[in-house]
Amino acid sequence: MDRFLRIYFTLLFSAAALAPVSGAVQETVSGGRLYMLDYEDVTLSPRAKVVDLGERMKRLARQTIPAAGENRQVHEVYIELADKNKQPRFGVRMDRKNNFRIILPDRYSELLAEPEGVIRLMSWMVLARIGASPEQERRIRHSWFITGMARKVLEEMSPNKTPFAGYFPAAYALTSHDVYPSLESLLSTPLEPGDTAPRLLYEEYCELFLLMCARNGLFRSSLLADIVNDSLRDPSTGPYALFKKHALAHLARKEKHVFTEEVLKQPDRALNEWFQKELNRLLNWNFLPASAWKVELAYNAATRFSGYGKPDGETEPEGGICDLAQSWDNLREPEKLSAAMAERLAGMGRIVSPDLSAPLREVWSSLTALPANHSPPALRRVLEANAAFYRALERNIALEKFLSDTERDCVSPVARYYLTFGLIGFSRYSFAQPLKPLMDFLDEKSRNTGEF
Repeated sequence: MDRFLRIYFTLLFSAAALAPVSGAVQETVSGGRLYMLDYEDVTLSPRAKVVDLGERMKRLARQTIPAAGENRQVHEVYIELADKNKQPRFGVRMDRKNNFRIILPDRYSELLAEPEGVIRLMSWMVLARIGASPEQERRIRHSWFITGMARKVLEEMSPNKTPFAGYFPAAYALTSHDVYPSLESLLSTPLEPGDTAPRLLYEEYCELFLLMCARNGLFRSSLLADIVNDSLRDPSTGPYALFKKHALAHLARKEKHVFTEEVLKQPDRALNEWFQKELNRLLNWNFLPASAWKVELAYNAATRFSGYGKPDGETEPEGGICDLAQSWDNLREPEKLSAAMAERLAGMGRIVSPDLSAPLREVWSSLTALPANHSPPALRRVLEANAAFYRALERNIALEKFLSDTERDCVSPVARYYLTFGLIGFSRYSFAQPLKPLMDFLDEKSRNTGEF
C-alpha cells in the first residue's frame, strides 16, 4: 500500500509541475502566446438548440409512429449543421444506405426564419418513420398531425413556460363559452402560415387533437402511419375520412358508452360529440374553469328532470330542482330523480371555478340527503342551496365583467401598440405582409386621398 501511494503522489506532483497553471489556459514554447478554451453553454448555444430541436422531433415521431406494425422500412435520420459558408443551409438528401441526411443552419434563429422550415423538418421526420421519400413532404406539410407536432416541439423549446390556458388562449376562450369547431372542418381544412390569425387558431386545435389521440391510445398502433400512407397513396381521400376509417373502430371499443351500435349508424355526430367532450376535459377543469354563461347552462341542464307521476295522474311532471323539492310527494320515484340529478351535478364540479365549488357542493349534498330524509326542513335546504348557488353565480358574472372592463381600460401603451410595431416591420419584407393585396389597396387609396 505504501509503495502504491508513493507512486501515485509522485505521478500527481509531476503532472502538476508540468501542467499549465489553468486548465483553460495554455502557453506555447515558441511564441509565448496564451490561448483560452471556449466553452459553450448547451442551454444557450444556437448550435445546440438546433440539434435539440431535431432530436425532440425524432423522439416525437417515434412516439406517434412506433416501429411495430406492418413490414415497414424505417429510414434513419442524421442531422448535419451547415457551417457559415456552406450551401445549402437547409435541405435533405438520401445517402447510399437510404438514410435521411438533413442539413440545418448552425443557428437556431436562422432555422426559425427559414420559410416553413419547422414544419418541413417535422414532415421529413414523419416520412422517415414510414419509409417514404423526403420529396413527398409538400403533400403532408400543412396536415393536422404535422402542424400539431411542430407546435408541440416549439413549445418544448420555449424558455418561457406558459400556463396551459395561456398556451391555448383562443381554444380555451371558445371552449369555455361552449363554442366548438366541427372535427370534419378542422381536419379537412388545412390552413397555411399566410392565413395569419386563423392559422394560429388552427395550430392550437391541431396540437389539442394530437393530445386527444395520445390520451386515447390511438398512437400505440400504426394509426398515424396508415393515415399518412393512405394520404400519399390516394390524395383524393380527405384527412377526416382517413381518420374516421382508421380510428373509429378503436374509439368504439374504448368509449362504448359514447359509440354505441345505434350511434355508429351516424359516426360523424358521434365523433363530434367525442371531440367536444375531449376538448372540455383538456381545457375546462379546476383552475381553468368554464365561463359563467357555460356553467349556468350546464347547471340548468343538470337540475332538470322528467319523471312519472303517480298512477292516478295522467300528466308526466317535469321541471327543475325547485319543482322536485315542492312536488316530492307527487312523484312516483323521486329518490331516483334526485340521485340522477346529484350525479349530473357531481360531473359538473370539474368545470366550475373555485368560488362556485362550495355552493355547488352544498346543492349536491342536499340532494343526496333527500332519499333518507325528505322532511320539510330537508326540502327547504335544497331550495336554499339552489338560491345560494345562483347568488354566487351572479357574483361571479359581476366579477368577470369588472375584470374585463378593468383590463380594457388599463392596457399599457406597449401592449396597445405591440401589433402596430410588428406591422411596421412588414414594410421591410413585403412578401411577409398578411393580406398583401389588401395592404397595397389601402396604400394606394391613402396616396390618392392624401390622408396619410
